[in-house]
Amino acid sequence: LQGLRCDHKNMTTITAGYPLGRPQVAVPLAVYPVLGPRPTLEYFGLSAAIEFGAYVRELAHGADVRQVMVENPTDLAVLVYEGEQISGAQQNRSFDTSIIIPAKSGVTVPVSCIERGRWDDGRGDENFSVSDHTADPGLRAIKREASNRPGGDGRPDQGRVWSEVGARLNDFGVSSQTDSLEDL
Repeated sequence: LQGLRCDHKNMTTITAGYPLGRPQVAVPLAVYPVLGPRPTLEYFGLSAAIEFGAYVRELAHGADVRQVMVENPTDLAVLVYEGEQISGAQQNRSFDTSIIIPAKSGVTVPVSCIERGRWDDGRGDENFSVSDHTADPGLRAIKREASNRPGGDGRPDQGRVWSEVGARLNDFGVSSQTDSLEDL
């Protein structure tokens, strides 16, 4: 640290809007949280947004195993996060990316199917529900890895996702009539 000089006047000016919180002390170490201004982007998580009228559905022009429509009629943006799982409609899915859905808009969002053995055409008009579960980090990494393969379309390999879901069900001895990750 020789040769470093701290300009306290400048440091005080830069950090004035960031007060220190109560320290957490574990002798001989004290960690002070730095508290910043309130976030300027306010949003709902998908579960909360659904309580205020947002919904996730199959595409209006026909269901697609790799895409769903997120409609947000609320006055706030909605955060859909990568790996978040949705259940129902024609097949259970997991979001492939994190995305902010602007207020009062609808966005087609890429998904991967996490339920190989069910495609229920009779449920195409049904809204999805948000699962209590999320795709585990290992499955999410496999989806990202597969989407980055050379010559690919930038999307996860659906066959690989189904294979991974099947392997997890098998590893844990879970019987699932539709090979659904939800059953795990």
